Amino acid sequence: NRLSITEDNFKKKHSDLIFTLGSKSRLRESSASSFLKQEMDGEKMMVALQSHTVAKPSLYKKGSVGSICMHQSLLGDHTTGSMVVDINQTFPTIWITGSSTPCLAIYKPVYFGNIVAPLFKTEKDSLAYWLRYEYLLRAIYSGYVDEEQYLAKRNSIQKTIIEQEKVLRANNAAPQEFFNLAIRAASLEENMLNKYQDIISSIKNGELKPKGLWLKKTEKLRRLNGKQS
Repeated sequence: NRLSITEDNFKKKHSDLIFTLGSKSRLRESSASSFLKQEMDGEKMMVALQSHTVAKPSLYKKGSVGSICMHQSLLGDHTTGSMVVDINQTFPTIWITGSSTPCLAIYKPVYFGNIVAPLFKTEKDSLAYWLRYEYLLRAIYSGYVDEEQYLAKRNSIQKTIIEQEKVLRANNAAPQEFFNLAIRAASLEENMLNKYQDIISSIKNGELKPKGLWLKKTEKLRRLNGKQS
């Protein structure tokens, strides 16, 4: 949300001051620049994309568009998905959350030529996947899920996947071995989500009410996607 080209006074001539200030883009630019000053790899990029300038739990109550991982506020936006592409390899790894809120999501590896969650062949299946995770995330925002316990599970899964991918890279593994890794990653995430299915269903069915600004947004989401699982 911020112009950075300074040649020929481009930035000065074309920047929208209200939009630039309101989006808090300077904060996000500063945060991103601090990460990029170090030698980056895919894992460090994930950390950058999961970072905040506002501490929790205020983050869930008031939101923040000043963070790279943006959280919904009354006027601001929310990060609805995140992706890191490792193009330093002849066979690139695409790390993708497939769900919103990178700080709580799991980056899974996907590869060209292989369709596995969070990739799907139909929009319906893709939306159902996103919604299922979204209801869990809104339960976390509202304190219905122990965030520390959840993050311990999330971090364990993500670390396992990343380390296994590194081993495959070091051994110059064949594409099928990477495809198998993507399948294992999807399975690990699915098993985790299954453990939270009761609370996911409770949020989805309106039995549990999200707190704060997420109440009305979740009610609207349920109305619009009532037939989605």
